[in-house]
Amino acid sequence: MSEIEGIIQVKRLEGEPTLISPAILVAFPYLLKKLLSFQELLVHNFRDGIVEKMWHRPMPNGSSLGILGPVLGAPQAALVLEKICALGAKEAIVIGCCGAVSEELAIGDILVPDCALSEDGVSKIYCGEQLVFLPDDEMVARLEGYLKRYKLCYKMGALLSTDAVLRETRTKMDAYKRLGIKGVDMEVASLFCVGVKKGIRVAAVLAVSDELYGQSWRPGFKSPPFKEICLDLTKAIYEGVMEDALNEA
Repeated sequence: MSEIEGIIQVKRLEGEPTLISPAILVAFPYLLKKLLSFQELLVHNFRDGIVEKMWHRPMPNGSSLGILGPVLGAPQAALVLEKICALGAKEAIVIGCCGAVSEELAIGDILVPDCALSEDGVSKIYCGEQLVFLPDDEMVARLEGYLKRYKLCYKMGALLSTDAVLRETRTKMDAYKRLGIKGVDMEVASLFCVGVKKGIRVAAVLAVSDELYGQSWRPGFKSPPFKEICLDLTKAIYEGVMEDALNEA
């Protein structure tokens, strides 16, 4: 073990599926519920105590399409991405939610982050003082292809990832909006960072679940626009990944 590696290493244990690329990492329970409604999948319960379970579909070549989640926050998301790497995937698509910081976004919109500003602790531990992290260009292009195939409109822009959503003050959100930040979440910056460190290509797509730019917080988690876009978004990603996997198998 090199000096820069952690004492605890996530590994693929005997009997665990080998994953095709990309794996799907889900960062919100309702999105996972929608994703699992499209097809009956096998469930694998992990024994290492790091990640609880994975839903997967075996492919003709013996590997599996894997879906892991939900995760909440950077520490849990990083652990799951480490496990995805250990299972052999070289690419990951993150499906999550974000709050709208800019008036350019509304509940039920889709944001594809083209960069993520870190306000989380995981990114600092993995990547030092670096604050801005980028997705993989080829994975972003693939994501855009899935969305266009299903005629889903989306916007691209900068994202803020924070550990403390209850400390999103008006002053802070207004300052980030002036910097060009369009949305805020809890995981994406850390996943872009860990992806670079682990050599796995990562991109993300987020459904806008709430708005932070008005006079008060406007949650939309139970609204029809949010529920509808969660269904459409998860269907586009699942079927796009599945089609590619079957074509390559």
